[in-house]
Amino acid sequence: MLGFKYRNHRALAVLFADRLVAVLRTSIEIESIDVLTWVPTTRERRTARGHDQAETLARFMGRSLGVPVRKLLVRETTGHQTGQSRESRLVGVSLRARSLNIPTTILVVDDVVTTGATMRIAQRALYEAGAIRVICAAVASTPAPARRR
Repeated sequence: MLGFKYRNHRALAVLFADRLVAVLRTSIEIESIDVLTWVPTTRERRTARGHDQAETLARFMGRSLGVPVRKLLVRETTGHQTGQSRESRLVGVSLRARSLNIPTTILVVDDVVTTGATMRIAQRALYEAGAIRVICAAVASTPAPARRR
């Protein structure tokens, strides 16, 4: 994940996307997904890293699933969460969803989930925009403080 996220090793996206699709196929009704989107990173991070990791994953997953990939979420905050305290992360980021013309089932993809706050904010924004179902998935999660060694 570090190579993919911080060293622009995009080839890892195929591995991560394939693995996440395999897990999703066993746990949800994948055929019900109408569109796939991602939690966008900041413009600064995208420029520094050369790509938006979550978008890269979403695009590979969309091809694999035969589902359209659309930018439905817009990040309204500029700062990043890396290095922030758990309390700061729980506040999350500010996301706005583009209006949906028809009720839609959406799969939201991110690379890493730490507290889940950003995914909850994304989910809420998409429901407010008219989604009928929002499924959230990430490649990795950061262990809770009590479980770190």
